[in-house]
Amino acid sequence: MTGQDLTAALAQRVEREVSLLRPTRLMIESVLWRGGPAPDRFWIPENTVPLWETPEYGALTEEQRRRYNHYYAMQKIESFIWTESHLIIAPLERLLKKSVPSPSLRTLLDSFVTDERHHVATIHRLLELARPDLYKERMSYFFIPSVNFRLVTGIMTSFPRLLPSWALLICALEENTVALAHCYRQAQGAVDPLFAEICLLHAQDEGRHCKLDMIVCEWLLAGQSGVRRALNAKMLDLAFRAYFDPGWGLDIPIKHLVADFPELRGRERTLMQRTREMRSPTTAAVLLDESIAPITAKIAGRFDMLRHAIEHLVADSSH
Repeated sequence: MTGQDLTAALAQRVEREVSLLRPTRLMIESVLWRGGPAPDRFWIPENTVPLWETPEYGALTEEQRRRYNHYYAMQKIESFIWTESHLIIAPLERLLKKSVPSPSLRTLLDSFVTDERHHVATIHRLLELARPDLYKERMSYFFIPSVNFRLVTGIMTSFPRLLPSWALLICALEENTVALAHCYRQAQGAVDPLFAEICLLHAQDEGRHCKLDMIVCEWLLAGQSGVRRALNAKMLDLAFRAYFDPGWGLDIPIKHLVADFPELRGRERTLMQRTREMRSPTTAAVLLDESIAPITAKIAGRFDMLRHAIEHLVADSSH
């Protein structure tokens, strides 16, 4: 196998997935928009915010907790837009410009791109309704990836055949969407119904996408030489470390919260420090927990480079 061909077993899996293709679940036309999210409700399950169960969170007023929740919710769904635009659509479109081993595989990749374009448009529409004052001209206001993460992933996705370990990264990130949907189900009526609906529809598509990620990995990684595999392992390790680095991202909702409530200025540094502390080893460890991320755990069992990248991340965050 050269990295361009499909094994007989993989070709059969591709045909099976093509036979199971369904229209995108998350698209603008499929959402009951309800005029936008309710400003008096939480937009993301309360137990998913980084400050949850800390003394600092308990010291916030109800209004401050709700505002922080809104900012974190917008950051979270902004991350879906960025990830799907830069780490999925971009490399897949580059792959599709070249030869693909079979028409069925091309159909799968095309469907993947179509799904993600619908996701980006729908989530951006949600942001526009949530805060029209912020999203008139921008898609990203709270999720600003670090230079390191943008550099590493930019290299990987610019050479999607040479460095296909980007597909291992996005599988872990996409399955996180499925885990978040579980939190929305558990929250029941405690969260805004529009945010909940969009997250649940999103997860239905992403569960299937994780299988497509696996196919891309099998296609492009399985036949690589030792040198290329080592290079991919290194890039994947760097990408995980950069993404989960607590030194970026988590402070942005806090800064906006303090700007809205100046009485919090004296507590700003403590709030930021605590959000970073909450980026604990368990954040990475769940990526290998079969009960939370079964697809990622399965792929990590197939590709050592993914398992090692997550284990390194767990070890780093333990120190």
